[in-house]
Amino acid sequence: ERDHAEMARRQTRLAAGNVVRLLPYLADPGPAYFAADLAVTRAGASTLAELAATATPAVLVPFPFAAEDHQAANAGAFAAGGAAVVLPDAQLNAESLAVLLIRCLEPEVHVRMRAAAALVSPAGAATKIVERITALLGPRVADSGSPNELVRD
Repeated sequence: ERDHAEMARRQTRLAAGNVVRLLPYLADPGPAYFAADLAVTRAGASTLAELAATATPAVLVPFPFAAEDHQAANAGAFAAGGAAVVLPDAQLNAESLAVLLIRCLEPEVHVRMRAAAALVSPAGAATKIVERITALLGPRVADSGSPNELVRD
Protein backbone atom coordinates (compact mmCIF):
# COMPACT_ATOMS: atom_id res chain seq x y z
CA GLU A 1 0.00 0.00 0.00
CA ARG A 2 2.80 2.40 0.80
CA ASP A 3 3.85 2.63 -2.88
CA HIS A 4 0.38 2.57 -4.45
CA ALA A 5 0.05 6.34 -5.05
CA GLU A 6 3.48 6.60 -6.68
CA MET A 7 2.89 3.53 -8.84
CA ALA A 8 -0.52 4.90 -9.91
CA ARG A 9 1.18 8.14 -10.94
CA ARG A 10 3.75 6.22 -12.99
CA GLN A 11 1.09 4.02 -14.56
CA THR A 12 -0.14 6.97 -16.61
CA ARG A 13 3.01 6.58 -18.70
CA LEU A 14 2.06 3.14 -20.02
CA ALA A 15 2.06 2.61 -23.75
CA ALA A 16 -1.31 2.71 -25.50
CA GLY A 17 -3.01 -0.68 -25.47
CA ASN A 18 -1.42 -1.94 -22.26
CA VAL A 19 -4.06 -3.27 -19.90
CA VAL A 20 -2.98 -2.97 -16.30
CA ARG A 21 -5.07 -2.67 -13.18
CA LEU A 22 -2.99 -1.44 -10.29
CA LEU A 23 -4.47 -2.26 -6.90
CA PRO A 24 -3.30 -1.57 -3.35
CA TYR A 25 -2.83 -4.41 -0.87
CA LEU A 26 -5.66 -6.94 -1.06
CA ALA A 27 -6.85 -8.65 2.12
CA ASP A 28 -8.39 -11.39 -0.06
CA PRO A 29 -6.26 -11.80 -3.19
CA GLY A 30 -8.18 -14.86 -4.45
CA PRO A 31 -10.33 -13.04 -7.01
CA ALA A 32 -7.28 -11.18 -8.33
CA TYR A 33 -5.35 -14.43 -8.73
CA PHE A 34 -8.28 -16.01 -10.58
CA ALA A 35 -8.49 -12.99 -12.91
CA ALA A 36 -4.74 -12.85 -13.58
CA ASP A 37 -3.08 -14.50 -16.55
CA LEU A 38 0.25 -14.42 -14.73
CA ALA A 39 1.45 -13.16 -11.35
CA VAL A 40 4.77 -11.53 -10.53
CA THR A 41 5.37 -12.21 -6.84
CA ARG A 42 7.81 -13.00 -4.08
CA ALA A 43 8.00 -16.65 -3.09
CA GLY A 44 6.70 -16.89 0.45
CA ALA A 45 4.82 -20.02 1.43
CA SER A 46 1.43 -18.27 1.68
CA THR A 47 1.81 -16.66 -1.72
CA LEU A 48 2.75 -19.98 -3.32
CA ALA A 49 -0.21 -21.66 -1.64
CA GLU A 50 -2.51 -18.99 -3.10
CA LEU A 51 -0.97 -19.42 -6.54
CA ALA A 52 -1.40 -23.18 -6.36
CA ALA A 53 -4.98 -22.96 -5.07
CA THR A 54 -5.93 -20.68 -7.96
CA ALA A 55 -3.77 -22.41 -10.61
CA THR A 56 -2.04 -19.11 -11.36
CA PRO A 57 1.29 -19.32 -13.19
CA ALA A 58 3.95 -16.91 -11.98
CA VAL A 59 7.26 -15.19 -12.31
CA LEU A 60 8.76 -15.62 -8.85
CA VAL A 61 11.26 -13.14 -7.45
CA PRO A 62 12.44 -14.64 -4.15
CA PHE A 63 13.16 -12.13 -1.38
CA PRO A 64 16.94 -12.46 -1.03
CA PHE A 65 17.01 -11.64 2.68
CA ALA A 66 14.45 -14.23 3.79
CA ALA A 67 15.61 -16.47 6.64
CA GLU A 68 17.87 -19.24 5.37
CA ASP A 69 17.02 -18.15 1.81
CA HIS A 70 13.81 -20.19 2.11
CA GLN A 71 12.05 -18.19 -0.62
CA ALA A 72 14.64 -19.34 -3.17
CA ALA A 73 13.97 -22.94 -2.15
CA ASN A 74 10.21 -22.36 -2.33
CA ALA A 75 10.50 -20.80 -5.77
CA GLY A 76 12.72 -23.62 -7.00
CA ALA A 77 10.19 -26.23 -5.97
CA PHE A 78 7.33 -24.36 -7.66
CA ALA A 79 9.40 -23.81 -10.81
CA ALA A 80 10.53 -27.45 -10.91
CA GLY A 81 6.90 -28.40 -11.44
CA GLY A 82 6.66 -26.00 -14.39
CA ALA A 83 4.22 -23.60 -12.69
CA ALA A 84 6.66 -20.69 -12.55
CA VAL A 85 9.93 -19.23 -13.67
CA VAL A 86 12.36 -17.76 -11.17
CA LEU A 87 13.95 -14.35 -11.57
CA PRO A 88 16.59 -13.65 -8.91
CA ASP A 89 16.13 -10.29 -7.22
CA ALA A 90 19.62 -9.18 -8.26
CA GLN A 91 18.68 -9.73 -11.92
CA LEU A 92 15.30 -7.99 -11.73
CA ASN A 93 15.03 -4.97 -14.00
CA ALA A 94 12.57 -3.76 -16.62
CA GLU A 95 14.27 -5.66 -19.44
CA SER A 96 14.66 -9.01 -17.66
CA LEU A 97 11.07 -8.88 -16.43
CA ALA A 98 9.73 -7.93 -19.87
CA VAL A 99 11.56 -10.86 -21.47
CA LEU A 100 10.07 -13.31 -18.99
CA LEU A 101 6.58 -11.84 -19.24
CA ILE A 102 6.60 -12.10 -23.02
CA ARG A 103 7.88 -15.68 -22.87
CA CYS A 104 5.42 -16.79 -20.16
CA LEU A 105 2.46 -15.28 -21.98
CA GLU A 106 3.17 -17.07 -25.25
CA PRO A 107 0.04 -19.22 -25.63
CA GLU A 108 1.71 -22.65 -25.57
CA VAL A 109 3.95 -21.71 -22.62
CA HIS A 110 1.10 -20.11 -20.71
CA VAL A 111 -1.18 -23.14 -21.13
CA ARG A 112 1.60 -25.45 -19.87
CA MET A 113 2.35 -23.23 -16.87
CA ARG A 114 -1.33 -22.93 -15.89
CA ALA A 115 -1.78 -26.71 -16.12
CA ALA A 116 1.33 -27.22 -13.99
CA ALA A 117 0.09 -24.66 -11.44
CA ALA A 118 -3.16 -26.60 -11.13
CA LEU A 119 -1.18 -29.72 -10.23
CA VAL A 120 0.98 -28.08 -7.55
CA SER A 121 -1.81 -28.05 -4.97
CA PRO A 122 -2.32 -31.55 -3.61
CA ALA A 123 -5.87 -32.90 -3.73
CA GLY A 124 -7.66 -32.61 -0.41
CA ALA A 125 -5.06 -30.27 1.08
CA ALA A 126 -7.62 -28.23 3.04
CA THR A 127 -9.15 -31.37 4.54
CA LYS A 128 -5.71 -32.67 5.53
CA ILE A 129 -4.87 -29.40 7.26
CA VAL A 130 -8.13 -29.43 9.22
CA GLU A 131 -7.58 -33.09 10.17
CA ARG A 132 -4.11 -32.29 11.50
CA ILE A 133 -5.35 -29.30 13.47
CA THR A 134 -8.21 -31.37 14.85
CA ALA A 135 -5.78 -34.09 15.92
CA LEU A 136 -3.57 -31.53 17.67
CA LEU A 137 -6.53 -29.96 19.47
CA GLY A 138 -7.81 -33.36 20.54
CA PRO A 139 -11.07 -33.79 22.42
CA ARG A 140 -11.86 -30.06 22.49
CA VAL A 141 -13.17 -30.24 18.91
CA ALA A 142 -14.33 -33.85 18.87
CA ASP A 143 -17.94 -32.80 19.38
CA SER A 144 -17.77 -30.06 16.73
CA GLY A 145 -18.34 -32.43 13.82
CA SER A 146 -16.09 -34.13 11.36
CA PRO A 147 -13.11 -32.25 9.91
CA ASN A 148 -14.80 -32.30 6.50
CA GLU A 149 -17.69 -30.30 7.92
CA LEU A 150 -15.24 -27.64 9.10
CA VAL A 151 -13.62 -27.15 5.68
CA ARG A 152 -14.88 -24.20 3.68
CA ASP A 153 -13.09 -24.33 0.32
